[in-house]
Amino acid sequence: MKILFMPECYFDTVLIKKLVKNNDLVWHQKGCNKVVSKCLNLKNTFNVGIIDKDKKDLKGLLSFECYSKEGLNIYLKQGSNVIFIQLNPPIEKWIINICEDEKIDLNKFPLPSEVKKLKILQNLR
Repeated sequence: MKILFMPECYFDTVLIKKLVKNNDLVWHQKGCNKVVSKCLNLKNTFNVGIIDKDKKDLKGLLSFECYSKEGLNIYLKQGSNVIFIQLNPPIEKWIINICEDEKIDLNKFPLPSEVKKLKILQNLR
């Protein structure tokens, strides 16, 4: 069975493309609701949705069990062809937190070290 990865934002997409190394398996979607909808409706593939933890809970995840550890929420459902990986906090803050923990200066790359500015940069892509 073919595996498809569906990230919901630019940073998620770049990360998954680097990890998977096969762009045909990465289907960028715009927004968490679209990722959840696409993943739940595609039947002949194994779907991995990559989403951020946003302010609103996603209704499509209510029937899934959530397992949380170190900034990741993994949503699984017995017998389902779908897994959701949710970054918590959203990827911009997640990246900044990791860089702070590891003493990495984002300004050297050059990337902003503020969530709001990192989000703006992402939206320019």
